[in-house]
Amino acid sequence: MKRTIQTCKFSFKPAVDRGLQILLMPLAQESSDEPMDTGSEVSEIKSMFGDLVDEHRIADVYPYWHTNCGRFDTDPATMIDRARMLRLYIRDREEKNVVLVSHGTFAHAITGNFSEEGEQLTRMWENAECRTYTFSDGPGAEIIETEESKKRRPSLEVSSGEEEEE
Repeated sequence: MKRTIQTCKFSFKPAVDRGLQILLMPLAQESSDEPMDTGSEVSEIKSMFGDLVDEHRIADVYPYWHTNCGRFDTDPATMIDRARMLRLYIRDREEKNVVLVSHGTFAHAITGNFSEEGEQLTRMWENAECRTYTFSDGPGAEIIETEESKKRRPSLEVSSGEEEEE
């Protein structure tokens, strides 16, 4: 969570300087057993970032978010379900535009580019890569990358092994 807060703090400096807080969203955290991908105690985050972060929901709603257990387990099925929960949460917010800062593997789960076996179906995202999406009308709040976003990013996608016939 600390890395994403730092990214928000610098990438969205004008908004932070206006006093907007960063909403901590444990559902968006990376999923691995590595220390760098495991959440910190709320008290540690508050001591580092103070009032910059809005952490009011974490302890009550997500008591195990920093343990890689339960909803935050690292198995693919749990990640896919957590990604769906996050998309539903974002879709149902009142804001029309939301910026989400997350990390590589979980970003693939959020965008639906992640298999049930835990394999990323497209290339790794570049550091600080920005993509834009809209929600589909489906019940799982699937998201669709905008054409503008596709044109902005490098065309280094992983091939599915099937070549288009000319």
